[in-house]
Amino acid sequence: MSGDARVRVRCPQCGPRTVGLSAIELVAADAGGVNYRFGCPNCGKRVVASADRDVQRTLARNRVEVVVPSLKEELAELESQPGVQEGPTPS
Repeated sequence: MSGDARVRVRCPQCGPRTVGLSAIELVAADAGGVNYRFGCPNCGKRVVASADRDVQRTLARNRVEVVVPSLKEELAELESQPGVQEGPTPS
């Protein structure tokens, strides 16, 4: 996408990376929480991380896609991730 704003995110395997906002999705989580997810541009792994209120506002303001996953998809995400990472920061 031309003109896509970029943010810094952290991949648990590769460390800090920069991705376009179009590569990030906000994901409804259990207990009313919100996560975000993206594919690491270096290793290709799908990363899921907790999104605090500031991160949620920033991503929503920039019209990042919001996803409500099925329970099956949510469980698969949880099983594939060792832990929750920090939120993205503007680059």
